[in-house]
Amino acid sequence: MKNSNKKRYDHIPLSKDFNNWWYFGRKKILNYIISKKKYNKPIKILEIGPGVGVNIEVLQEYGIVDILEVDEYFIEIIKENKKLNVGKIFYDFSEIKEQYDLIVFLDVLEHIYDYEGFLLNVNKLMKDDGIGVLSVPAYQTLFSQHDTNLHHYRRYNWELLKEQTLENFEIVNRFGYNYILLPVRFLQIKILKSVVSDTTVSNLINTILKSFIKLEVFLLRIKLNIKVGLSLFAVLKKK
Repeated sequence: MKNSNKKRYDHIPLSKDFNNWWYFGRKKILNYIISKKKYNKPIKILEIGPGVGVNIEVLQEYGIVDILEVDEYFIEIIKENKKLNVGKIFYDFSEIKEQYDLIVFLDVLEHIYDYEGFLLNVNKLMKDDGIGVLSVPAYQTLFSQHDTNLHHYRRYNWELLKEQTLENFEIVNRFGYNYILLPVRFLQIKILKSVVSDTTVSNLINTILKSFIKLEVFLLRIKLNIKVGLSLFAVLKKK
């Protein structure tokens, strides 16, 4: 992997440790959401924008995972990870000639200027009885240099997410993620004016943060769904 290419990503968290608390949490809530469907056979899955491939660890337990990724850097990382079992690799929507039971795009929509065209393409690739799972960063009031660094066009609330998806999808389930840390992040950005994008922390802090995530998932399992947080997760079905 070329060092010059790596420098393009020095400003964003790209930990290869899948036990990192942020990755850990996303895998936990993604698995919870998918498990509620109670699939009884392997399904066809497409992940759009897989990044370093952390979600594939969860998705491959449910079926064959194809990926759509425009960045060769991330594709190289995924190919090098022998724990990940990936089917087809696409670089553009136009290359995909099949439909999927499950389409996952976590922290992708905020990067898309033409979200209408993007969501129409997702709709076309989803089976009539399929679902989509997405996540987006929450609350425009928290928009900061962090978002600028990550090339975000916007942050979301439920109203905006519904508005943007309404043409092609119905939101059938909503979940908040990382709401325990929401006040801390607000304090960082609005009061301390501190922008921290890197999720890498010490082993002790990593363990503590993972315990917060476990608590949030436990509360979900006992039907306490707090629909706020640093991220919003939604389950979509096509219209």
